[in-house]
Amino acid sequence: MDRESRVPETPRRRQGRKITRRRTLLKLGPPRAAGATRDAAFWLERARDEWQRGAPERAIDAWRRALDGDPGLAEAWDGLGRAAQLAGDREEAARCFQRAAEVGQRSHAWFLLGNLEEARGRHAEAVTAYEHALELEPKMAEAWNNLGNALLHLGRLERAAEAYAQALEFNPSLFETWFNLGQVCCELRRYAEAIAAYRRASELRPGDAAVQFHLAFALASSGETAQAAECYARAAELKPDDPEAWYNLGNTYLDLDLPAAAASAYRRALDLAPVDGLVWNNLGNALARLGRSEEAIRCYRRTLQLDPSYHIAWNNLGGALEEAGALEDAAAAYGRAIEHAPEEASYRLSRASVLARLGQREGAREELRRALALAPELKQLLPGFPELAETPDLEADTRGGCDD
Repeated sequence: MDRESRVPETPRRRQGRKITRRRTLLKLGPPRAAGATRDAAFWLERARDEWQRGAPERAIDAWRRALDGDPGLAEAWDGLGRAAQLAGDREEAARCFQRAAEVGQRSHAWFLLGNLEEARGRHAEAVTAYEHALELEPKMAEAWNNLGNALLHLGRLERAAEAYAQALEFNPSLFETWFNLGQVCCELRRYAEAIAAYRRASELRPGDAAVQFHLAFALASSGETAQAAECYARAAELKPDDPEAWYNLGNTYLDLDLPAAAASAYRRALDLAPVDGLVWNNLGNALARLGRSEEAIRCYRRTLQLDPSYHIAWNNLGGALEEAGALEDAAAAYGRAIEHAPEEASYRLSRASVLARLGQREGAREELRRALALAPELKQLLPGFPELAETPDLEADTRGGCDD
């Protein structure tokens, strides 16, 4: 029985990449608002000049004077919103952008409001703002992308994927959107689509380590382990200070039965994150495969110093001690694994085996009975445990079933 348990690789935190629509996209600026008084128009022009000169306080004063003359000037509200955003006052910025959007039906203001709501964690409100922006400007790819991000945060994965696809229809060169589409396709377990999206993102930005990392995850999830290893190696090369890249590279090497390469990758991860118990555990797994039981034991013990409740490491420690011939210590380690995961039948089967080898037939019989009660299918593994089959009363127990 393969007693080596390993924590599978995991993707990074889900995080949509947001496109910030620069003000330069609206380079010409709006004409004088219809109905604006001559004074309001004067102050609008003054505000534009002051803002361009890098004098936001004087620009704010001019926008306010313009609004004194005409409270319906969307440009002035928009300018005050940008100034508040620059000052870090998100609440005031949101108020101003919403007012600009309402009085002027400005898609840009709705877009900026959506960005602010998203930054404040108000994802439903962000969706509403982006949808308003898209009603006014249906081909705004940036709004489709950021709408996808907000929907993703709300768990509406299918709609998020549709929003990203819509963004790419209007602008297929958006790196961020290809990346985000890959993210949501992974969430949906549509790995072939995720791989295609990440590959397109990689074409647009070949030196992006995050793309290589996530492409590797999608490849590994679809069974393309060798290609996944290449991408994790590329991610680690591009960002050598990322312990996750080295950790997952080690995992894929272990999946490819390359324990020496895996051990090297895990050590690189530990140079960067020396208190990561999962990496110590998996380094122990690689060393155990190389037959270096004493070193593996030290790795598992280090894992357990960091997390004494990590039952997988207790089980792995039991296996390494058993291989080293320390049967009593192995039985104790399996016992600790059972304490922390009493429903894990394989731990009980391993402990039964060790107890039988120690001649503790009563304890072995009880552990075997409990293991089979939890997982009757384990009975088919018993031929791999001759020490159990050679014990007559234990053999009778397995033939008679596992009922109390």
